Amino acid sequence: KLYGHTMYQRSPLNDSVELITDGSFLFTDIPFGNYILVANPQGDYVNHFVPTYYPSFEYWEFAEHIIVSSSSNPKNLDITIQPLSQFEGSTRLDGKVTDADSTDLKSTKFAKGKPSKKATVVLAGQKAQKSTYEVVATTETDENGNFYFFSIDDGFYYIWVDIPGLPVEEVYYIEVTGQQFISSIDYLITEETVVGGKMLTSYTDLINDPEISIYPNPASDLLTIELHTSSIGICDLYDSKGMLIEHTRLVSQSQAIDISSYTPGNYIIRIMTDDTIVFRMINIVR
Repeated sequence: KLYGHTMYQRSPLNDSVELITDGSFLFTDIPFGNYILVANPQGDYVNHFVPTYYPSFEYWEFAEHIIVSSSSNPKNLDITIQPLSQFEGSTRLDGKVTDADSTDLKSTKFAKGKPSKKATVVLAGQKAQKSTYEVVATTETDENGNFYFFSIDDGFYYIWVDIPGLPVEEVYYIEVTGQQFISSIDYLITEETVVGGKMLTSYTDLINDPEISIYPNPASDLLTIELHTSSIGICDLYDSKGMLIEHTRLVSQSQAIDISSYTPGNYIIRIMTDDTIVFRMINIVR
């Protein structure tokens, strides 16, 4: 699938093609513009691989932009499809995804709107026997907007809805221990973002990845983020009430974030790269 690249609005689907038997694909007559490319497994491959954005990422904000212009005719856009984990646990997770009522844009109540059909839901985290964060399962919502994950192993997980063009404002955190049934993992899709039902404020330092450095802390004017093993990522800053106040795309291994306009106090910062998610408590002082 080829999507027109947008931010804070749902990306339009420009075209889709089936793979040829040797795994190759071809798009023709594409208008000039910026695009993102994703490969969606079908048939027998659905249970073994996850939808993957060019060149090898499972989340649309990490996808490399493809520029089509009078001087650019992109070729050899090879995608490395990411594999799924196999589960042998006993926990079931379920929830619902709803599209906000376009006639009531100020409302973010999950009861309003209509079920979102065929929305991609991602389960990512750290299974008990694994040492790093990774996408471990994906599914699609049914006709009623419901989704399910079965036989989940013990571990720490994050769940989000992947809609190209719409950043995820809040992410669910799930800890699986023993046989459980965890429900009401609900998301609302608005015109500009995807909103979850609860923040991760009580799990700030649970995942403290040494491959990411955030300093100084306390900070006053600039906050530096260093990605030691990745060169791309997303930085989200939340205030004490759980509201998203800063959303920044990290495009280098060392990047400074201007926090001089924010009032002193405690904030939560979330850094997400292609292989880890880190939450930290940041104190802003003057």
